[in-house]
Formats: sequence, C-alpha cells, structure tokens
Amino acid sequence: MYNINMPEKEKLLLILDIDETLIHATRNKLDRKENFKIFDYYVYERPYLLEFLNEVKKMTMSYYF
Repeated sequence: MYNINMPEKEKLLLILDIDETLIHATRNKLDRKENFKIFDYYVYERPYLLEFLNEVKKMTMSYYF
C-alpha cells in the first residue's frame, strides 16, 4: 500500500490519454445524459472517472494529454 503523504519525488508517474481513456466522444447520443456537448459531439466521462482520479492523485504524479 502506498503512503498518501509520500514525498512527490517518491510517487509513481502516471500518464493518461484523455480521449477514449478518460472520456468518450461520439456523434451518436447514448442512452445516458452526456457530460457536455462540443460541436457535433456528445462527450461522456468514463464510469467512476472522478473516483479513479481522486485515488490515483494520492499516490502518483499524474499527467493527462
């Protein structure tokens, strides 16, 4: 188990791709409400995204692209 108070230099590095890893964007509306819409795309957060990000930030230095 990781110590959530560990110094930054000891944390793991996590790099995540936003498109199709953290969110899903499609021109077709799904059977649930979109998180937002941009141009012709409906954008949906992946299930449990915020919970996941809150947990990994405790033990990693995280970068998103």
